[in-house]
Amino acid sequence: MLASASCLPIVVKDFLMEEQDAMKEYRSGERISVSCSRNLQSSQAEENLWNYAFDDKANADRARNLTCLNGRWVGEYPECFERCRRSSIQGNLVAEPESEYLLPGDVVKIQICWGNIPVEGDGYLTCMANGSWYGNATCPPQSDSDCFTPLEVKNAYISGKRWNRYPEGAVGQYVHFRCDEGYILKGPHMMLCYADGTFHSEMMPKCLVVQCQPLKPPEHGWIEQSENDNGKTIHDFRSYAMVQCEEGYRVIGSVRRQCQADGTWSGEDAVCQIIRPVCEISPLVLRYGRFHSMDRMTIDHGARVSIRKMVKCDYGYTVPPNISYVSCYNGTLDPPNFDCIKYDYSIRQCHLSTTVGQVIRYRDKCYLATHGTFRSYHAKRFCQNLGPNAYLAMIPDKETNEAIGYLMNMAPGEKIYWFGAMWNSHTFRWEWPNGKGLNYTNWMNGEGSKTVKILNFNNCAVVISDVRWASTFCWRFQTYKAICEMAAN
Repeated sequence: MLASASCLPIVVKDFLMEEQDAMKEYRSGERISVSCSRNLQSSQAEENLWNYAFDDKANADRARNLTCLNGRWVGEYPECFERCRRSSIQGNLVAEPESEYLLPGDVVKIQICWGNIPVEGDGYLTCMANGSWYGNATCPPQSDSDCFTPLEVKNAYISGKRWNRYPEGAVGQYVHFRCDEGYILKGPHMMLCYADGTFHSEMMPKCLVVQCQPLKPPEHGWIEQSENDNGKTIHDFRSYAMVQCEEGYRVIGSVRRQCQADGTWSGEDAVCQIIRPVCEISPLVLRYGRFHSMDRMTIDHGARVSIRKMVKCDYGYTVPPNISYVSCYNGTLDPPNFDCIKYDYSIRQCHLSTTVGQVIRYRDKCYLATHGTFRSYHAKRFCQNLGPNAYLAMIPDKETNEAIGYLMNMAPGEKIYWFGAMWNSHTFRWEWPNGKGLNYTNWMNGEGSKTVKILNFNNCAVVISDVRWASTFCWRFQTYKAICEMAAN
């Protein structure tokens, strides 16, 4: 039996490429795969697929297998033909293909030649089997010089500053201009690179600096603007404007403003406001009282201040009842004098006997500081027996507390008095005899807290000589004087 003949490697034939070792002999029965080269197309391949290397998996399905049989390769060889390149057409197409390579029989139409030059003929081209284009469409030859013409536009960014011819770049393509911040483009925003290797445009673009509208000077003032090298006032982007006022006036608003990229000035409009003299008040000029602050005080022109927030009168004195505020106008106080005056504590309309205690009238109430002492319950009964709507004294505010202090200082002897505050264990708060809660208090440190009331069972209150309050037991045997109140009539 004769030995089987081996097969030699296949020589490239009609654009065929074979996957084989050129130095190897193949035994009978061995197989190899052959397909079209990268720049060729198989007649059986799908449309729009063009990259066919042997190691490409997508190409493996289009490859053909050959078998060595007794010294001959047996099998079906693929039919290959050459493809056409899109880049060999020097113009824009009506419909651009999806790939660089086109198949024989594909038809394209040139819309315009590179450099914006009209095409000669009907514009139609057909891809031939040898990889060339055929048809009635001709574009003039391109210039050998590329669009290297330097384009310099001050204060602008130029994209695509250096262009080459297609497919690398520029013939028939555009260069674009974008101005820097604070500049506005005047002219075309792009220029075309023509086939003669130059850029064409009706006018050269420019970037002009943004201008802000001149600021109107305020009344009683003027504007100082930035200047150029020639000493000329400018209102350009990033220039400054300073608002100045005449003597005796001050700037209200933005003093320094800058021209911004959008053509507006930063900040806000300014006015010149007359400077009015302020009013100064010395803490030493107040009689029968003192200011809360011992520093020299000033009140601005047009401002007013509550006297009660500014002044504390001595015991027995009060701010004038017809004055609530002090105002300043052009350096003059209104009213010019607001000294504390002696309060009228006369006991007119107070039907209380001065034999049982010291009496004063404050506002619409009469107050009695007893000479005798009582236990808390008896003090309450004593005050109620003075007349209708009579109680242990209620102290609703600071001024009443000070009036009570004045009354206590008038009376001789020890300065500890029962008054109307009492702890209510049901409502869990301090209350007055009329059942209302305390809105004003003047407790000593640690006195009057709810915790103390719970733990110590203190449920009555006394006022001592410095008109501070203290809590104490109601039902023990302490005896103190009492402060009673009743309506004046």
